[in-house]
Amino acid sequence: MQPIVLDEHHPLLRAKPLLRSIPLPPQPEVLRKVLDEYRNPTPDLQRIATLIGSDVALSGSVLQAVNSPLFGLRHTVTAIPQAIGLLGLRKVLLVVRAVALRSGFGRSAECNRFWDSANIMAQISLMLAERLKLVEKEELYTIGLFHDCGMLLMMQHFPDYKTLLSQANNTPDRPVTAWEDERYGLNHTDLGFLISVSWYLPPTLCHVVASHHRPFADLAQSQRRISDSALTLLAAHKASHHIHTRHRQMVRGDMVDMEWDRDNAAVLGHLGISEPDFFTLRDDLLDSLDDTAA
Repeated sequence: MQPIVLDEHHPLLRAKPLLRSIPLPPQPEVLRKVLDEYRNPTPDLQRIATLIGSDVALSGSVLQAVNSPLFGLRHTVTAIPQAIGLLGLRKVLLVVRAVALRSGFGRSAECNRFWDSANIMAQISLMLAERLKLVEKEELYTIGLFHDCGMLLMMQHFPDYKTLLSQANNTPDRPVTAWEDERYGLNHTDLGFLISVSWYLPPTLCHVVASHHRPFADLAQSQRRISDSALTLLAAHKASHHIHTRHRQMVRGDMVDMEWDRDNAAVLGHLGISEPDFFTLRDDLLDSLDDTAA
């Protein structure tokens, strides 16, 4: 599949010209060089490790992430080549991209809270993918990190955005994207899509980021629907998001999941799992998440 290219004539930019005026977090030069090497028919693993290691802050954060309980390594990893050898190049690159994206937004307390939540979502996504034996588990992990990054950009660009989110949370029968479009003429999925494209995520992942608040049944039945692989990733993402919302309900008691009430039958049907079996799986993952946190 060809990469997505956005120019001034793209329908999204024509419909929402304000998007052009919001600066996106730049992709670091190191990551660009790493991805260029990765796309070679025979990528040079040593060169990739050297490139990552050339950025001390980036490589340190990558090693910290790789040694977290999420990856379940038995021994502490102390160097990038060792991480590539143990986890594989693809998984390490996902970690590199995630760490770089987080750094691109700054280190404010607001940003740290956002990424802490996104990291939990990504962990849930990876665990669910492994339980469902999905081949695209790394892709689902990446979507878990990227899907709401447009919210952080809106928070930084619009001073009243947090007030709008509070209003949207108190009106759960109306999607947050509707509130955003009404107030600003754009929404966080638009920005998330642009960030995903500018950071060269695969087109399938970009489409899931753009569609993650849309009704699943509508997308599945549409004549111009997204690809089958994107649809499966979207279904798994929506199931992961419900588990994440359930986790927040247990911790904070402030979330209502109206989107899951709307989507669950179509999502579970697509994934081929019954509702009782999914609830059992959900509770098992929540217990595993608590064990990891402990």
